[in-house]
Amino acid sequence: MPIEFPVPPPSRGLIRSLASAESNLNRSIQRLASGLRINSAADDPAGASIATRMRGRVVSIDRASQNVGEAASLLATADGAMESTSEVLIRMRELTVAAASDTMSSSDRTAVKTELDLLSAELDRIGNQTSYNGKVLLDGSASFTFQIGADASATTSVALDDVRAASLDVKPGDLVVSTAANASTTLGKIDAAIDELATTRSKVGARINRLAFTASALSVESENLNASVSRIRDADQAQESTRMLQAKLLQESARAMMAQVNSGNDSLLRMIRGS
Repeated sequence: MPIEFPVPPPSRGLIRSLASAESNLNRSIQRLASGLRINSAADDPAGASIATRMRGRVVSIDRASQNVGEAASLLATADGAMESTSEVLIRMRELTVAAASDTMSSSDRTAVKTELDLLSAELDRIGNQTSYNGKVLLDGSASFTFQIGADASATTSVALDDVRAASLDVKPGDLVVSTAANASTTLGKIDAAIDELATTRSKVGARINRLAFTASALSVESENLNASVSRIRDADQAQESTRMLQAKLLQESARAMMAQVNSGNDSLLRMIRGS
């Protein structure tokens, strides 16, 4: 009948200690290698869930920040075109002021009228051709909705006014300078157009300023959320290094004790065989 040598309780304890030390050592090595405290949901189920939701929001905020930048670029494009429109209207006003004086001859007035008509056509060209990513901005058809936050409700809408000659009431038929009196009437129309354009530009400028504040707020939110995710997911390198060393020492100690136990069992077996 074979003789069985049951593993004594101390050996079982050593086996458990060795397995625990090796498990802790492997966990610390993985965390140090990846830089993450949570490498799988099993490491921290609650933390992994929170970190995943936060990371999803961070990505959405960063995308919204890009949307804000693109919206600001679109509005800046429109504002730049309206600046050109302003310069055209100012030149039209200058010509009309000259025509409002009786010192101008009929040939001079004809030359003024020719230039005014060309400037009116330039207003139409600016309004019809100013575009952003294929979308015309200043012909009265431009209406946009921008997603400027991570939530579905975080949107803002913008409608850009028509700044072409007809909308500003300065189309060629409105620009009469055949007499000083007619030129004075035309001057009033041009002044009204300048005021209307200034109001439109002020609205666009206010939108651009708002988007700048929105971009700043999104940047702060993204930074804070990233810091929160890092605190949850990232490993503390110093702490994990200490844990790794501790687990390594425990592993080596457990192996040494196991070796002594095995040596004792071997000696007992030799004694039994010798007898």
